[in-house]
Amino acid sequence: EFAHSMLRRAVTLLHEREDREGEADALHSLATLARRDGDYQLAFTYLDKATVLTEANSAVRTKCGNTRGLCLVAMGQWTAAELEFRAALQSAEEQNDEHYVRLIAHNLGTPAGMRGDFGEALRWLSRMLRKDGQGEPAAPMPQETVAHLNIARCYLYRGDFASSEKHLDSALELCQLFNLV
Repeated sequence: EFAHSMLRRAVTLLHEREDREGEADALHSLATLARRDGDYQLAFTYLDKATVLTEANSAVRTKCGNTRGLCLVAMGQWTAAELEFRAALQSAEEQNDEHYVRLIAHNLGTPAGMRGDFGEALRWLSRMLRKDGQGEPAAPMPQETVAHLNIARCYLYRGDFASSEKHLDSALELCQLFNLV
């Protein structure tokens, strides 16, 4: 509740200062909280307001597209979610925002996996795993834990138990490294 209160106050103050991008970012944060609470209609309301405030090339608009896609996934609207993720991915790529490119690409793997297209899901999910300039794994990030877990699931469904076990081991190592549950 404290976060809700602070963000609503931030929206008001940023609106008064005519900081459209800042206001949109605060609205996106409120949408994220609403999504996590399972109130998707409220999340869509905040996302719509944030989108209206931003320019087409805004990083906040990219985040809004990703969050809208996550809401749609939770609602079981896979095709609509995939369209949102693809638009958000294009925006992130145009902005060279590697962090969001990886997150959104990973999110694109979920609809593919749900429809049983595990090859396509693996292609998207593996983009979350960072590489250095020579194609070697880069320093690990906590978010990669979920990527390894989801990649392991795809290999499991394909019957490739050795690859599944390899990615489960990687997920477990990252859980231990970052003290994740």
